[in-house]
Amino acid sequence: MKKNSSKAENLSADDARERLIRAGIAIFAVYGYEGASTRMLASEAKVNLAAIPYYFGGKEGLYHAVIRSIVDFGRRKIFPKIMEVKEKLDSGNPSRKELVRMLEELMSNYVGLVTSDETPHVARIMFQEQLQPTKAFSIFYDDLLKEEHSVVTAIIARLLKIHPNSREAIVNAHALLGHVMIFLAGRALILRRLGQVKFTEADAELLQKTMKQHVRAIFR
Repeated sequence: MKKNSSKAENLSADDARERLIRAGIAIFAVYGYEGASTRMLASEAKVNLAAIPYYFGGKEGLYHAVIRSIVDFGRRKIFPKIMEVKEKLDSGNPSRKELVRMLEELMSNYVGLVTSDETPHVARIMFQEQLQPTKAFSIFYDDLLKEEHSVVTAIIARLLKIHPNSREAIVNAHALLGHVMIFLAGRALILRRLGQVKFTEADAELLQKTMKQHVRAIFR
């Protein structure tokens, strides 16, 4: 403990917070919120145990900071294209061909998220929140998931000529986004079938092509 305490004293506040958030991503991904202890988190971050309540108010505060960090990661990866497509959708009356192209762009946009080396731990925490939502799920939903889901839903609603808030439009959007989720949830399987341990640039290109082909096949 003295060794960790000494290291903690030499860290700036920003460094200590960043270490704890990185440690939180690693530990919460493996043990979940309930299974992770503050001692595990402090040990992984190589900081004094008191740093968690000092900087975050406790384990829950650190977990919420981890969730916000993941949301920021997701927004950097996918939001620029989502906002671009949303602007196109809101600014005119795109043709069916243009709507399909928008969906192709959105789906292929997720490839960077799927193939990133940062994704496995991030995806595990996201799936934990889907299966057993905590109070932190609202952070995911309000700041990331709602916007992306709504944009996909709006495009599909126009393609199917139904109301964008209808159950049918929402369920169809979720089904399409499942094409992304299967690569996140089944990452180990697809890499094993490909005979490799990580995705390559060639894999990313193939995934983009495949996503676009699936969109065209569904809305041909």
